[in-house]
Amino acid sequence: MLDTHQKVKMLAIVSTIIVGVGVLSVIPIYFGYMITQYESQNVVFISSMFLVTGYAVILMISYLIGEFRFYLLSQLDNDIFRQLIINSYLKILKKDFSFHQRNENGALWESLRQGADSISLILQSLMNGVFPFILQLILAAGALIYFTGLLGAIGVVITVGIFFVFSVYGGKNLRKIQINIIDAETKGAAKVIDGLSNIETVKLFHAEQAVAGTQALYMQQFHHHVKRYIKMRLIYKSVGFFILMIGFVWVLLSPYLYLGQEIYNSQIFITVSLYFIQIMTPLQQLHVQYLEIMENVIKFQNLQKYSKIEEENSQKIAAQVILKSEQIESSVLLKLENISLVYSERSILENVNLTIKRGDKICISGHSGSGKSSLCHILAGLVQPSSGKIFYNPSIKNNKAFAIAVVPQQVPLFNQSLAFNVALGFDESSISIRQALNLASLQSLLSRHPDIETIMLGDGGISLSGGERQ
Repeated sequence: MLDTHQKVKMLAIVSTIIVGVGVLSVIPIYFGYMITQYESQNVVFISSMFLVTGYAVILMISYLIGEFRFYLLSQLDNDIFRQLIINSYLKILKKDFSFHQRNENGALWESLRQGADSISLILQSLMNGVFPFILQLILAAGALIYFTGLLGAIGVVITVGIFFVFSVYGGKNLRKIQINIIDAETKGAAKVIDGLSNIETVKLFHAEQAVAGTQALYMQQFHHHVKRYIKMRLIYKSVGFFILMIGFVWVLLSPYLYLGQEIYNSQIFITVSLYFIQIMTPLQQLHVQYLEIMENVIKFQNLQKYSKIEEENSQKIAAQVILKSEQIESSVLLKLENISLVYSERSILENVNLTIKRGDKICISGHSGSGKSSLCHILAGLVQPSSGKIFYNPSIKNNKAFAIAVVPQQVPLFNQSLAFNVALGFDESSISIRQALNLASLQSLLSRHPDIETIMLGDGGISLSGGERQ
């Protein structure tokens, strides 16, 4: 919880933003009123220049307020900032706790969480953001050039060109910092996931203790990089906005020089201003979309990096845990010899021996935290043991994905079709999927969702009951 001093800081920041925006929003109304009250062209022109200056100041301050509030927040005590990040992690864990709870390698799965939607978000940014904004930019620039002539056209082209070049340059520098942010965030959240996934008795209200005890170093790194990113982003966006304001003044003066003082009036001024605003908006939004796309590209690359590391680690472990099928009897399906699992200097399993024969039905019992789930994860191939040997029967050794099925207590489902969640990547026909659903006594589910190829189950299978998920 925030103490009184911290609450006063937060209240001061919020009050400053509200009062500043309220006062500044009155300025354009005042200048607009001045323009409509005078018929003299000189007075109109002078008032217009005041309006340009006032409008530029308003936009600049409003723009900086939006950016600066993050900077102000980052300047608060580290405990506040750290607490905000911890709370965000807790929300992630509460939202999809079952997914994280069954995974041992937190870095891989946190990168998966971040990277899973990165491609779809990139496509969404392109289709819903970049392309429409480019079209709006072209149309507004064409209309503006019609009013401002050749001189205005030159100003528009130069302004847009310089803004794009500067945005790309600033984006590349911000990308370097963003890589460090995402890496620290991934590793920090991974420590939380690792800490939670190996404590069988953990409850959600214990999560904050796990966070505080496992990833303080990554929190400090994350905090440092975020503060640096906010400062650099504020500088780059401020300079970019200054470029737009210079172009704004240029374009507003162009019709005055192009048409002459006698023809130039407040109507032309307002028209040109509105068209230039139609250029500024997509330019700024394109910059935002560029940063978002870049962030998702980094997350996708992060996913590939940790997936590669995990694959290499699995190969190293697999080399130690040799699977020799010829050493077991034909009646034995699976055999464990001296299996041990150590995690974060905590011994989960120690010298476990188990033989499973055809037709066996085995119940694994034990007190909370004794390693039952970890043992099941090893049997299913989800977790590699720290030491020991696993022997598989030849009939399942080369095709464990089909031979071993797992029904976890908490079922992670994908926001995909019913058929996808049943087949889980295997190339199965719709007929066999329907047969599997019938065997599982899910005829009512089939009647509700007859189109199994296209119906989406929602986030975490929210459209299904708990029994239907299992």
